[in-house]
Amino acid sequence: MFEYVVYGLAISSDVALPQLNPLESPENLEGCPCVRLRLKPPQYQRIHAAEWFHSYAAPDGRPALRQAKVAGGYLLSFPDLADFFVAQNGLEVTCCWPYAHGSIETICHLALDQVIPCVANLLGLLALHATAVLTPHGVCGFMGSSGVGKSTLAASFDLAGYPAFCDDCLVVVERGREMLAEPGYASVRLWEDSARSLLGESAADHPALGHYTNKRGVEGAAAADTLTIPRRRTPLVAIYHLTREVPDKADGESGAASKHQAPQREAPSIAELSAREVFAQLLRTTYRLDTTDQAMLRREFKALHSLVDRIPVRRLHLPSDFDALPAVREIVLNDLARIGR
Repeated sequence: MFEYVVYGLAISSDVALPQLNPLESPENLEGCPCVRLRLKPPQYQRIHAAEWFHSYAAPDGRPALRQAKVAGGYLLSFPDLADFFVAQNGLEVTCCWPYAHGSIETICHLALDQVIPCVANLLGLLALHATAVLTPHGVCGFMGSSGVGKSTLAASFDLAGYPAFCDDCLVVVERGREMLAEPGYASVRLWEDSARSLLGESAADHPALGHYTNKRGVEGAAAADTLTIPRRRTPLVAIYHLTREVPDKADGESGAASKHQAPQREAPSIAELSAREVFAQLLRTTYRLDTTDQAMLRREFKALHSLVDRIPVRRLHLPSDFDALPAVREIVLNDLARIGR
């Protein structure tokens, strides 16, 4: 078995997870719940659900993830990719059906980046669909709708010497008056255009996540003398809700710059959000396994209130331009410096 710690969980896997650093010593567990992954069991056994209690749709409208209660636990189904069984107590996860392809890369990606965040929720942790980077001020999180640019922004921070702390799953725990972020892993997942824009020809050197997507797992892009991700919980200092406006495709010159005029470049900006806006955005961002679990919902509600009370959450407007990323980093770092005073 391969042993790891990620998102505040101790992971024991029958398959190596190359994104994660192997567990160095039992001391690093720090009381973490221990979850056993069986991603390549000796025999697969398909589980059928009588009723799905929740379904997430892909941008094209097709179901991307369906969740159901089954005997002994939960079924998480990624149609045409893989199905996973999660035990009722959250401590065992099994790939019960790999469909036709059997791609272990795809199965590992789904388990680590989709199933484990839901397991963290089941085990009582606040798991946010957010990406984060490590700065000299502490951990800074980015949340927002799918495709808004969370991972691209994190990758640009990484290349500038502020490494990725986690991608798509930010686990936050409360300790006294502090809100702490549990370490993820120093890799982000980028679409081809983002990877090429940031990395040039070397984008092809980074592996695809699975057979079904052209997203690449980009890690180790930062220089050797930059910050390194700690293995322990680290203070969370701020979260930014990312927004981005896509320019209208107007006909002629109506609503757009004339072909004889240079288009004005958008500038990044940061704005305050009300507590109500912050809470609403965080509710949309939280991973949930069992949406019918009233005790979980009460626990999550309390954790989100603590987060809103103690951590600034602000709107960060992103220009639709890769060349604007240095300006975005600068405005964020300046804001973090002000928060830390």
